[in-house]
Amino acid sequence: MKTLIPAVAVTIALCGAAAAQPPSAPAGAPQPASSIAARTSGLERHDGYVPFYVDAARGRVLLEVPKLDEDLLYFVQVAKGIGNVDLGVDRGAGGASKVIAFTRQGNRVVIVERNLRFRATGGNAALQEDMEQSFASSILASLPIEADEDGRLLVDATSFVLRDAMDLEGQLRRRNQGAYRLDAARSSVYMPRTTGNPDNTEIETTVTYAGDTPGPLVSRVTPDARALTIRLHQSFMRAPAGYRPRVADPRIGAMGLTFRDYSTPYNKPLDVQWVRRFRLEKKDPAARVSEPKKPIVIYLDAGIPDPIRPAMREGILWWNQAFEAAGFRDAIQVKDPTPDIDPLDPRNSFVFWVNRDDRGFSVGGSLADPRTGEILAARARLDSHRIRTIADYWRSYRMGPASDAGLADGFPAAECAEFLAPFDAVLLQAAAQTPGPMARTQEALVATRQALVTAHELGHTLGFGHNWAASINNNASVMEYPSPRITLTASGDIDLSDAFQRAIGEYDKLAVRYSYTEFPAGQEAAGLEAIIAEMRQRNILFTPSADPRWNRYDDLASPADYLRETLRQRKVLLERYGPAVLDTGDPYGDLRGMGLWMTYLHNRWAIDTGVRYIGGLYDNLAVKGESIAPTAIVPAALQRDVLKQLMEAIQPANLAIPERLLVDLAQPVGREIEEFNMPTGAAFDHLAAARTLSAMVLEQLLEPQRSARLVSFADRQPNALTLPEVLRQVMAATWTAPRDADAKARSLRRVTQRAALDAIMILGASPQATPEVRAVALNEVSRLKTTLTGMHDADAVTEAHFRQAQRDITKYLENPTAYAPKSFALPQPPGAPIGSRD
Repeated sequence: MKTLIPAVAVTIALCGAAAAQPPSAPAGAPQPASSIAARTSGLERHDGYVPFYVDAARGRVLLEVPKLDEDLLYFVQVAKGIGNVDLGVDRGAGGASKVIAFTRQGNRVVIVERNLRFRATGGNAALQEDMEQSFASSILASLPIEADEDGRLLVDATSFVLRDAMDLEGQLRRRNQGAYRLDAARSSVYMPRTTGNPDNTEIETTVTYAGDTPGPLVSRVTPDARALTIRLHQSFMRAPAGYRPRVADPRIGAMGLTFRDYSTPYNKPLDVQWVRRFRLEKKDPAARVSEPKKPIVIYLDAGIPDPIRPAMREGILWWNQAFEAAGFRDAIQVKDPTPDIDPLDPRNSFVFWVNRDDRGFSVGGSLADPRTGEILAARARLDSHRIRTIADYWRSYRMGPASDAGLADGFPAAECAEFLAPFDAVLLQAAAQTPGPMARTQEALVATRQALVTAHELGHTLGFGHNWAASINNNASVMEYPSPRITLTASGDIDLSDAFQRAIGEYDKLAVRYSYTEFPAGQEAAGLEAIIAEMRQRNILFTPSADPRWNRYDDLASPADYLRETLRQRKVLLERYGPAVLDTGDPYGDLRGMGLWMTYLHNRWAIDTGVRYIGGLYDNLAVKGESIAPTAIVPAALQRDVLKQLMEAIQPANLAIPERLLVDLAQPVGREIEEFNMPTGAAFDHLAAARTLSAMVLEQLLEPQRSARLVSFADRQPNALTLPEVLRQVMAATWTAPRDADAKARSLRRVTQRAALDAIMILGASPQATPEVRAVALNEVSRLKTTLTGMHDADAVTEAHFRQAQRDITKYLENPTAYAPKSFALPQPPGAPIGSRD
């Protein structure tokens, strides 16, 4: 697509008919050579879409401009990363895809980035020119012309290719990691990955950032943090032609590219959305199912180890089930890269095996044409630590290191073999090297999860976002965030046979059909609408994020059932957790890491899910003409059931840690990111753990917007759950509950009482709370003040707790804003089952 950029070439616009001639250079300015050959004498020419020369002696990079004022695609990716999990500057990470053009200005050529957020896809030439002149563009570089040979231009591009192309200076500054600056003297072209091809030119550079005050994130992964050296990879690619965009539809979640189109009729929306997708065309257009002319080839990083590698391969190939539903057989192929395959070349789709200094997230993305949404290459980064996370789940759930005592036949030898069969003989052989069914079971669990997370990230690279409502339909999508599904047998044993799904979901098939199905001419709109109608008819959900059914790491169709089941499982897991999960020689302090929160906070995600249903509103993304209701308040009976389970979760019996386990929770060797935050120093504080869990329930439950919805919905729904009822239930579960006979239970009750009081006071003083919400909260605090007058206890700490609450309430009621407590929650241990940014 050829596009002139008059907004930049101001001189051309002003000079009228003379614009075809380059303006004269200023007097005294260096004149470019008349011959490219003369300027590049002694230098090796690298052919490609943008031919280039590297002048090593002078440290210069020279480019031959392919064509002036013509679109080309430009990508920047990280070839050698920093390695810190928090910074995310990983090998394989990339910046935004850009459309640029070379434009001449006097004796220089500027590189202009087009502004594609505002466009006119139709209209006449005058409208196109109006659009170019209405919105700013960005000049990324101004390059001196070194030679001009009959219109063929040679430019010095050193300042462009050896720059901070990923804005790492800004990233580090915003993260308080130091004031780094790129040091040109310690930066150069990395020739082994600098190549030219007919449709793209690849230039890789080694860049060093210098800084005198490095931050801790950089310091812990760099030999000398004053010199941070990475590699960046830049691609110049011929803009493809002939692709036809497809309109997105939020009802099915097929979205991706959004811009404003000023050529749309005045009575139509300006915002346009197109799906992101690969260009797939059938070899045989008449066949219902055909092989594609050009399949999507995915290369697996050679560093991915066995037995994980075959599992990841299998997870990628799951998507072929969905593509077959869209009419394509073997649309995706998985290959091992040969040495000549450049993983960052935009012609190659690649799955990177990313190593960082700690456990982190996996990422799926793509290199795409910003003009059309056409995906050109998949880019997925799989975190190498995550296989250890699932192994830790296994350790936490088992009874001992050398047997499967306490586990059901969730993964018996025969079933395990069935699980492992798709991952080929390599995995079976590795699993069998350690005797006993447990080793094979752990291998199966890790392999199945790795297949799933790989399928998830590949889904992103294919153009699909998350569907966090898919758990409602029982594993309807690999684009959900799952936590391991465990069940308890009738005898109370742990069953992991259904821990993770092992195939593509029904929603995934519909999404692929929407984005990739080829329709006969003139039938695309009707065909896409029919896919959505089928999704509605089958009750397969996709919702906006505000809908309470949109939850990560949830399970089961009912949030109340999920709360009940996870609390029941948690009791069993906590009763069994302890030294039995350690191997001989492991320090007891290891019990305080990830394994403890996996058991103690086993119902964490059920709590997060359940709270969203209180004061919740279903949003069905309906459009006019559909029979489905646009919105619906969550049924009051379901809200009350969920509230009951949430209050059950903060009862002392469900917060307590067995004394025999507390004795074993020694100080850990070193600091783990998953450890509970303790106000007691080296000693483990069971009250702090209880405070963490209580806050998960109460801070979310008594959030201002949720409280406002409870007030707003009260007169819209028969027998609605109201905010006063919620607060009464909270009080009944904490302050007005019968006195506990057990001393530990009384201590834990104090924790929940204080958490409840603080949450209500914070709500009543919140500037985001409506007048009605503040009134209800303050009224409940006043009632508690009256109740406290008659509350006494022989235990000195409990009595002091009562009197302190009275004093705090008295001051609070005088000036809620001044005396409201701050957040009472201790930081939660991080670590979602798959990753917070997958």
